[in-house]
Amino acid sequence: MALTYHYIHAEELKVLESQLNKNSITGILQNPYNHTVGSIFVRAEFYDKEDGHLVGLRDFYDVSKDQLEP
Repeated sequence: MALTYHYIHAEELKVLESQLNKNSITGILQNPYNHTVGSIFVRAEFYDKEDGHLVGLRDFYDVSKDQLEP
């Protein structure tokens, strides 16, 4: 019997620019770490313009990206 496991190391990348479009969110991320990014998961938080409370949260998986080297 073989034992396998998956180790996931996660870091928060720096968001340099972001824009909410009609059907997508686009932006520029910076990789300040000394390792290549293998995958990116994005969490979008939406706030009320008047009082600033959180009105929505959405996780995006399998986002398109260019490889981010250190």
